[in-house]
Parts: sequence; C-alpha cells; structure tokens
Amino acid sequence: MLLVTLIVRRAPRTQNTLRPHYRAYYCAAGTGFLAGFHSNLVTVLINAFLTTAKRAVRMIREGTLSLIEAGKTLLLRPQGMTLNQALDAALKVLVGGGVVVGGVMLEQIVSKYLMAIPLITPFADIATAVIVGATSTIFSTLLVYLIDKLDPFSVNRDRLLEHIHVELGKSTAMEQPRSATVLEHLDLLTTVYRPRFG
Repeated sequence: MLLVTLIVRRAPRTQNTLRPHYRAYYCAAGTGFLAGFHSNLVTVLINAFLTTAKRAVRMIREGTLSLIEAGKTLLLRPQGMTLNQALDAALKVLVGGGVVVGGVMLEQIVSKYLMAIPLITPFADIATAVIVGATSTIFSTLLVYLIDKLDPFSVNRDRLLEHIHVELGKSTAMEQPRSATVLEHLDLLTTVYRPRFG
C-alpha cells in the first residue's frame, strides 16, 4: 500500500521531468526499431536464400548497424551539436563498425589456424574469442585516438579555441578593475604634478 502511494505521488513529477525529452525518446525508439527490423530482415533473407557462412551474415549485419548509427548521428543531431561534431562522431562509429567487420574476418582466419593445432583444438573457440576481442578493442581504440589526433573536422581545434576565448574573457574581466585603478592614479598624478609653463 505504501509503495502504491509513493508511486502515485511521484509519477507526475517524473512525467514532468521526462516531458522535455519525449521527442528524443521517440526518435531513439523509432531508430532502434528500424535498425533492429532491418538487421533481422537482412539476417533472415541471407540465411533463407543464400548459403553464406554465419560469419558473413554477422559482417553484413554489423556493417549495416554501424551505417544506420552513423546516419542517425548525422540526421538526428542532438541539440547544440554542430555538423562538424556530428561528422566526427559518425566517422568514429563507421570506423568502429569497420573494426568489428574486420574482427569477424580475423575470427575466421584465427579459428582455422587454431583448429589446425591438435593441442589447442579443444580451446580454439575460447582462444579465438579472446585473441580477436583483444585485437579488435586495441585497433578500435587506436583508430579513434588517431581520428582525434588528426582532427579531420576541426572539432578539437574549435573546442580549444572556445576554451581559450572563455579564459581570455575571464582574464580580461579580472584585469579591468586594476587597469581602471592604474588609470585613475595616472590621471591624479598628471593633475597634481602638471608642469607650469610661462
């Protein structure tokens, strides 16, 4: 009974808190639905009509999901995000998707090599997952770091310039009273010690 009253009392506050974000929630739900529907449809069609390997289906699925996520980042930018920031984020998503697709291809190769070694054959699947997972994680991190360092869309440069501008504004605001005091003292000195000619 106490729980029900607590829920009834807090429900309007929670609704008022979430109301400004409804549009974003609906967009995310719609995008998630479309991405899930598309990836499942692609998986079913490929499995039904083509005799491709399981890993090829995963590669196509992961590639499609990363394309959808990158498109969502570009088309449904959050408020306050510039086009350059959206392009930077979309590039990172695409690179991450590419690394996952490459990881699936690497998984096929590593699995074949490990299955050829008799002592490792019982643990080949686990060893493959560990090796490919670690390699994909390291490559993904390094590539995102490389994108940040290259800064192809000048996102980091713009952020640095904005920070410098804010700090200069603060510094100028702090120095203004002192400059006014110095000017007052100079004015006082020139009036008191004004040279008299003639």
